[in-house]
Parts: sequence; structure tokens; C-alpha cells
Amino acid sequence: KPVQGVVDDMMGWLKLKETRVTLGRLGERDVATGAATLIIQVMKADIIGWLGQIKDSRVPERANA
Repeated sequence: KPVQGVVDDMMGWLKLKETRVTLGRLGERDVATGAATLIIQVMKADIIGWLGQIKDSRVPERANA
């Protein structure tokens, strides 16, 4: 069975099911670079979410008219 099929079968999270397996071109550093990229993407999403929460909390509530 192709690697992509095995990965799709093993993934339990929908977000990870969308992950595509491709051949790396980075040589010896491909696994470390991929892992670091995943961490950076998650951190970026968290920071954007936190900034959205801060922005929403600073918007004054309008008085009911």
C-alpha cells in the first residue's frame, strides 16, 4: 500500500488527514525541518487566535437602545 494510504488510514484528526506525504528534497535535515515547520504553523495559529481574543475583548459593548 502506498505511504499516503497508510498515513490516511492512521490519522485520527481531520486536520492531519489533509496532510500530504511527498518526497523530501532537503537531504539529512528534511525530518527536522518538517517538524520545525509544523511547530511554527501551530504557534502562528495560536498567536493569531490570541490576538483575535484580545481585539474582541477591547471592543466596548454598545448600550442597548
